[in-house]
Amino acid sequence: MMSWAAHTDPSQTLAFIAWTRDGIANGTDVVWAIEVDGRAVGTIGLDGIQFAMRAWRVDSAELGYWIAPPLHGRGLMTEAAQAVMRFGFDTLGLHKITVGCFAENVASRRVIEKLGFRPIGRREDDVWRDGRWWSVLRYELTTSEWSDASTTMRVSKPRLA
Repeated sequence: MMSWAAHTDPSQTLAFIAWTRDGIANGTDVVWAIEVDGRAVGTIGLDGIQFAMRAWRVDSAELGYWIAPPLHGRGLMTEAAQAVMRFGFDTLGLHKITVGCFAENVASRRVIEKLGFRPIGRREDDVWRDGRWWSVLRYELTTSEWSDASTTMRVSKPRLA
C-alpha cells in the first residue's frame, strides 16, 4: 500500500537513496531508515516540506512511512513517527503535518490515530494501484494539537480500581 513499487533490484534502492539525498539538499524532504538489530527494515520521513506558497505561509509537510510486514503491530512505527513529528514541529518549526492512507489499511490508520491526527476527509477512488482505484483517508495535525497529544502520550493515565 506504498506510493512506490517494492524494489526488485539494488539499483532502485540506490536511486531512492539518491532521491532522499536530493530532498535533504533541497530542503523539501527528510527521510530516515528504521533499523532493527542493525538492519534497515523500514523508512519514515517528511515529504513536501514547504514554508511558503507564493503569498501564503504554510509551514507544512506530509508524513510518510513503511515498515516490513513481519514487524507490524509492535509499535515501532508509532514510536518512529513520534520522533519524526517532534523533529518536524520542534526542530523544523512546522505548523502542520498531514498524512494519508488507503481506507483499507487498518494498521496504518491505527498508527495515525494513535499519533493524534484529526481526520479531514475521504477521497474516493483517489489513486490507481495494482489494477484498481483506492480511496484515501486524509488527516492533519497542527503544532498546538501536537503539543496536547504529545503531552498526553508521555503522561501515564491513572488506573481506576
